[in-house]
Amino acid sequence: MIHLLGIVAFSFLPAAQAQSISPLRVLLSPGEANAVVTVGNPSNQNKTIHIGWEDLTLLENGTYRISTTAERQQSSAAPHLLVRPARFHLGPGEQRQIKIDVRDDFNWPEQTEKRSHLVIHFEDANGHSRRVSSGLQLDMARAISLPVIMRSSEAQDADNSVRIWEAKLRRVHDGGLALDVILKRSGPHSIYGKLVIESPLLAGGDVQTLSEQDNIALYTENETRVVSFPLGLRELPESTMTVTFSGSAEYAGRTFAKREFAIKAPQKSSTDSLRD
Repeated sequence: MIHLLGIVAFSFLPAAQAQSISPLRVLLSPGEANAVVTVGNPSNQNKTIHIGWEDLTLLENGTYRISTTAERQQSSAAPHLLVRPARFHLGPGEQRQIKIDVRDDFNWPEQTEKRSHLVIHFEDANGHSRRVSSGLQLDMARAISLPVIMRSSEAQDADNSVRIWEAKLRRVHDGGLALDVILKRSGPHSIYGKLVIESPLLAGGDVQTLSEQDNIALYTENETRVVSFPLGLRELPESTMTVTFSGSAEYAGRTFAKREFAIKAPQKSSTDSLRD
């Protein structure tokens, strides 16, 4: 049985203001050794764009830290890539393409990945800027970082897998319910996908989607990932909750894992719990 954790406050990044950045993830391989990222300026101000690289290590809770020297030496993609232009200006409504190419002298190793994060740094006409590396889409006063992955071979179904290890309901600071889903990844390649949480809202009612989260990355440096969902509810009836992790991008169409949990009815002296 999985009991509700104590009262813990948590938060998500605020909803991002729209940016003309596409795509937000780049995958390079021997058969596709170059890519184009389109950068746009939807604001009414002139912007100076600076392009750089950052090596980041994903932690279990989905946040990043700067990679160590040893980690960079083992898995950094940046030394093997050319990006141009590295600096340019965009007027209001303008767009420009950034080209990423694998260096000609790079020897693709078997069954491995390398990754660095392309950092697109926006600076306004007054020179005001703020540089961050943890967001996918943020406002124009910040930088946007997107992963660039070098993979020597296609991600085969048999080589990569995801298990839904555990799910934990807990109460947050406002008394509502949140769900923490623990994923376990295995295989030589990173995995990209979507989690969907389904359950009836009323006893005996129809199954509904309680919450979903896309763009979930499971990188090779960490076998465990914890994904948190605010459910927007204060209680759930005694029923069954279904948790599904399905693939996105090159894994589209594949269901990696699906698991059901029985929701125990709330008790006056305790809180909700889950069990297999």
